[in-house]
Amino acid sequence: MNHRIMRLSFGGIFAVALISGTLAVLFIGATTDSMTSRNKPAVVQAASPSSTSKADGPKMEAQGAGKDNWDRLSSIAPIVSGLMIAAVGGWATLTVSRHQRASETSRTERELTVQRSSIIPPLIPYLGSDKEREKRAALLAIDAMGDPVLAAKLAEIYGGEGSASALSNIAARSSREVAVVAERSLDTLFHSLKVSIVRLIVNDLPTASGFVVAPGRVLTVAHALRAEDRVVLKLYTGEEIDATILARDGDADLALLETARQDLPALTIQASASSEKEIGALFNEDVTCIGYTGSSTEPEVRVGPVTAIGLQLADFPGDPMIETLLHTAGGFSGAPAVNSKGRVIGIVRLARMGGYSYLISADSMLKFLTRHQVTVNEAR
Repeated sequence: MNHRIMRLSFGGIFAVALISGTLAVLFIGATTDSMTSRNKPAVVQAASPSSTSKADGPKMEAQGAGKDNWDRLSSIAPIVSGLMIAAVGGWATLTVSRHQRASETSRTERELTVQRSSIIPPLIPYLGSDKEREKRAALLAIDAMGDPVLAAKLAEIYGGEGSASALSNIAARSSREVAVVAERSLDTLFHSLKVSIVRLIVNDLPTASGFVVAPGRVLTVAHALRAEDRVVLKLYTGEEIDATILARDGDADLALLETARQDLPALTIQASASSEKEIGALFNEDVTCIGYTGSSTEPEVRVGPVTAIGLQLADFPGDPMIETLLHTAGGFSGAPAVNSKGRVIGIVRLARMGGYSYLISADSMLKFLTRHQVTVNEAR
């Protein structure tokens, strides 16, 4: 809105307010005068009919009262007009300010659209690159330009480790609305992993999650079951298969189940991080957890950053754990947490308030599986 239009608008508003105030005063005055006129006969009747001078006295008093009312109204007329002008002026100011903000927002959006149209096309070759770091950087650049939804959709289209890493970053650091879009894209990228995730039905009750680590072998948490429990595994397809408890270690909080199904694909467990560079890489990348909630019919995805490594909780003995902000729900115990390469870096042990989830590390899992002579990470 230009300055000339604003000046004309305020001039018109001022005139309307002044006229409205004056009319309000005239209306009040007319109403008061009418009320005074209605009171005249009563005053005349009360006077003595035999004396003309006495009868004229009340009339003059009534006329004087009417004049006094007009004088009082004339004195408050500027106040009434001022209040009207202030009220209308305030409304006008708010209206103009709202229009200016809307205009500024629209202008900013147009500028961003122009920037995107000029910047995104040069990034397309990087999205199709064989170098996953370049792909990740291009997607995060699009996200930084204020279009995380577009970045998530492009990541889903181009796929790969770089896309998964960028999606994890977007999902963990964006608003919930954007995070849902990114998690759905991650769900698409990691769709092939779902067949390896199982739901534990313990004594006819859904209890926890687990995942296939080798043909006929499923890993889960020990606290979800007892040695005498009857266990059924529910697959992603809805099929249910019987399982037996092959080994259970309460200290490590890990349990190994055996099933007759040998055709279920196993997940790859990340090798132990030994160097500072490998350990630091965990902090530079968000992790994705795939498991079942209490009411879900298929595995759900949760994404969050690693916040601590080698954490020992006083009330949970055993090997140190990995702390994350995965916001897992009930039933996720035993679910695998994977990095952008789809390799398991931990298994969910417990969740606490604030969204913190604690993982048994891949190193602890490998030690447990080695003790029970389970060969993992075989070429498939």
